Amino acid sequence: MQTTGVQHSLEGDTQAVQRLVRAETSDPHALLGVHRLQWQGAEGLVVRAFAPAARGARLHVVGSEPQPMQQVHDGGLFACFLPDATLPLRY
Repeated sequence: MQTTGVQHSLEGDTQAVQRLVRAETSDPHALLGVHRLQWQGAEGLVVRAFAPAARGARLHVVGSEPQPMQQVHDGGLFACFLPDATLPLRY
């Protein structure tokens, strides 16, 4: 997997998260959805979802068991890291 355009934070850019939570973003998909990620020494994909009223979230990747998503911001941002996963991801 190439490292160009790879993110390095499970929760994403702090300022982008704040804009999303305050409903001030014009580009939510720059943060949400699937993104390449290098995290904790591994490369893979991160999937982020915004669900402000949710107490939890699960990621359903086609062909795999559902996985819990980690709440990475109290405003309702959830993320799940999939090490070694590649694009395209069907979920």
